[in-house]
Amino acid sequence: MSRSPETRSAHTHQVELIDEFDLLLGRSIRQFQQLEQVIEFRLLQLTAASSRPSGDVAELLRIAIAELSFSTKSRLLSTQLLQQLPARAEYKFCQKSPKTKASLDREIERSISTIKLLGKLEEMRNRFVHSHWLVLGQPPERTDLIPVMRFKTRATPKKFPHELEEFSAEHFRKFLAEVKTVEDELSQATGRLLGLLKYDGCKTGRAKVS
Repeated sequence: MSRSPETRSAHTHQVELIDEFDLLLGRSIRQFQQLEQVIEFRLLQLTAASSRPSGDVAELLRIAIAELSFSTKSRLLSTQLLQQLPARAEYKFCQKSPKTKASLDREIERSISTIKLLGKLEEMRNRFVHSHWLVLGQPPERTDLIPVMRFKTRATPKKFPHELEEFSAEHFRKFLAEVKTVEDELSQATGRLLGLLKYDGCKTGRAKVS
């Protein structure tokens, strides 16, 4: 039995809205991966600036960092900035100048403040990736993003095992904006820090993130 023109039009409209949802979900995951790559690059650059690894050691370091969980990478970057970096001779030398000291302190503070936002973003990313998505129907005259439900079942003795919540386009757009802001701020703050410590040379041969 063939569909009427009105039914075909409504079906096409629904498919287009579902495609839009898929696009936003995919962009959200990809944008988060770019943020994670920035963290990996900075970990490599800050480590290379002090230990000067080369050959197999440098490659092993790159692989080891890539294999870490996102939360471990975030904690490791904080440790580098707050503990290892201030102990280096070049950092202490820069502290002798009031102007350079103020700049170093500012960029460290900005970097750490941004890193503190990563946990919330990771939690949201995990909800996107480790959930089932149920598409809700809506009238064909609607032109906004089709409503979807996030569904997750897990073993939680103290909580109801099933999670169900409605998502809209704004959920994803807000997440995308937050991830991009954090990525830019972290990249720029740590990039300025590398420059202040004359670590520009350690960027050679690596992807540009600042």
